[in-house]
Amino acid sequence: MVEHDLAQALREVGNEARGWKADKLSVKCQSCHAISVIDRDHAAQRCDFCGSPSIQPYEETKDPVRPESLLPFKITRHDRARADSAVVSHAVVRAERLKRAALTDTLQGVYLPYWTFDAQAFAQWTAESGYHYYVTETYRDSQGHTKTRQVRKTRWVPAPASFSTSSTTPLCRLRGVQQDLLRGVEPFPTKELAPYDPATFAAGWLSAIR
Repeated sequence: MVEHDLAQALREVGNEARGWKADKLSVKCQSCHAISVIDRDHAAQRCDFCGSPSIQPYEETKDPVRPESLLPFKITRHDRARADSAVVSHAVVRAERLKRAALTDTLQGVYLPYWTFDAQAFAQWTAESGYHYYVTETYRDSQGHTKTRQVRKTRWVPAPASFSTSSTTPLCRLRGVQQDLLRGVEPFPTKELAPYDPATFAAGWLSAIR
């Protein structure tokens, strides 16, 4: 995975790095405003994020920037359909409405766009540090007797210091996606990223772009 400066990448990306290299259709949900990319022959009946039936074709002024890499799904579409059937077949008898409402694509895999935000912080300051020490002091009590006692003093010395840190945070600011649910499945194994290949990964799966 290669990181790019966002502003520079968007400014300099050419047409050869845009588009999905596949026959795709973009649709926009009129409820949650999520924009999804699906196979053109897929009959989209509802929003895969909020379930709303109010979806319409969406035309962009430019083709979207094509991802360089992605995380392949751990399960296949066949595994997904088999899991759906198992859930429905084990439903209790009283849940007949659930059986009738269940569809073979109840569980839908979706590719989500992620951005990494890099932060670097540096701070420098000047302060003083106090160190306690004790001295012996001689005094006379009320009876006129000479006595000694330990008196605490504080020595102040300059204490300049500095601090630096850096971090990389992956974020998905996508409309229609519940951020608390994403936090529950992160972190993703980014070391397993694979180069984008529409024939291998994108075909048949839902992608979201904003």
